[in-house]
Amino acid sequence: MNITKFPVILTLAVFSAGITLSPAYARGKNIFTENTERAEKTYMSYGKSQQLDPNNSKDVNELANSVEFEVYEISENHSSHTIFESNAGICRGYQSSNGVELTDSTTYYVDDASDDYYASITGATIYAHASPKNVQYAPIFNIHDPKILKEIHQDEEKYGKDLATKNVNARENILSKGICR
Repeated sequence: MNITKFPVILTLAVFSAGITLSPAYARGKNIFTENTERAEKTYMSYGKSQQLDPNNSKDVNELANSVEFEVYEISENHSSHTIFESNAGICRGYQSSNGVELTDSTTYYVDDASDDYYASITGATIYAHASPKNVQYAPIFNIHDPKILKEIHQDEEKYGKDLATKNVNARENILSKGICR
């Protein structure tokens, strides 16, 4: 899989909607290599305001045939928002050569005491019978402590592409092992 990295974005804007979660780097945890905590997921179909249940066959059918749906995931140290889009319908597009456009924004919180975070914005086209294509990502840093910022920059250089790839594969599993199986 060929991944294009966009330039690094440094920002001081609060992206995290005020959610304060457990410390990652403050506890010596590397967000690029040690992100295995359990997360709660919420599924929403385009234009609907209610949550859908991926274990309910009627809801799965609605997600499978929709042209767009979103998944929100929240865990102790990160949150993500993923959008799946296909004009042919999600599973029809996923099974075809057109694929499904995936956009994922995952935010990793650095510590409890601040609004510091690292985010990875990733886009790709995913397919049932082929590797993802057009994979692109952009790292975003909102970290005030220069020492932690330097450490996360170094880790992002080493592991950022791998983390983006892992996120694409994990989101693709939502279709392959759930919605479109």
